[in-house]
Amino acid sequence: MKPTVWTIAGSDSGGGAGIQADLETFRSFAVHGASVVTAITAQNTVDVDEVYAVPLSVISKQWDSLAEDLPPQAIKLGMLGSGECSDLIAKRLSQIKVPVICDPVLSSGSGTSLSSQTLLKSLKEKLLRQTTLLTPNRWEAKELTNCEDVTMAANSLLAMGSKSVLIKGGHGPEKQIRHWWSNSDKHFWIEMPRLPGSRFHGTGCTLSSAIAALMAKGLSELDAIVGAEIFVRQSLKSAFGQGHGARLLDRPPIAETHFSVEDLPRVYTRTYPEFPSLQPNELGFYPLVDRAERVRHLLKLGVKSIQLRIKDLTGSLLDAEVRLS
Repeated sequence: MKPTVWTIAGSDSGGGAGIQADLETFRSFAVHGASVVTAITAQNTVDVDEVYAVPLSVISKQWDSLAEDLPPQAIKLGMLGSGECSDLIAKRLSQIKVPVICDPVLSSGSGTSLSSQTLLKSLKEKLLRQTTLLTPNRWEAKELTNCEDVTMAANSLLAMGSKSVLIKGGHGPEKQIRHWWSNSDKHFWIEMPRLPGSRFHGTGCTLSSAIAALMAKGLSELDAIVGAEIFVRQSLKSAFGQGHGARLLDRPPIAETHFSVEDLPRVYTRTYPEFPSLQPNELGFYPLVDRAERVRHLLKLGVKSIQLRIKDLTGSLLDAEVRLS
């Protein structure tokens, strides 16, 4: 039999995200998808018009029915909608030992809030303790931790109980999309060029459900993340317009996917801010200095172009000088 993967999430009536996107992704990876619907939404490619929370008793019945006949090899969590629903799922997860990939859907792609203070409290105090991998975007990570810096936010989320964290950077304006992964012992950046085009709908759901599918098939978490990134990128390349809003992902069956090296993300442990390119004009007076304090002094004097060249520092001391500069 195929591996079974559960998605516990909201239904997207427009078919671009949520349960619908998860099941389509599972099918692409040739795993059997089963679902626990937590909310019914009235939405399309433009906006979310209404959200109806499924009663907790019905959520419990869905869980019991699946557990009796279709036990999972992995579980993907999406939109839970309320603190009560999150509490229920956290309690149920404590009784099952499979990888749990949690995509904490706190707002829609169009900006509609899908969160509440009780949901945030439940996530932080109960659900994260049952999570193998948490996959928030930068805004969601900030909502959960009040930290702007992704590395500090990841550390805070790990302290709340999640075994590992992948903070996604796809919503920013940068030319390079950067995600930050950490599990306390190890960490790295995952980077790939941003594809040109308009807004996309369902990217986060697709990534987390692809990771769940690959882990259900026996891949390690890190291999599953990289494989899922490749899959999402290929799905974005063939995204299509269906309606008047965000474009929808076209998820290819893995058996029919043609791998391209350009789809492989770059993985590395260190990064520095992107600096603007120099224009083809004269630099003028161009001093070379070896400490941030000298950079500060020269800037006060009006010097426009300075090279920081440090040869006698390494590790955290070097990082501190570069960041201060």
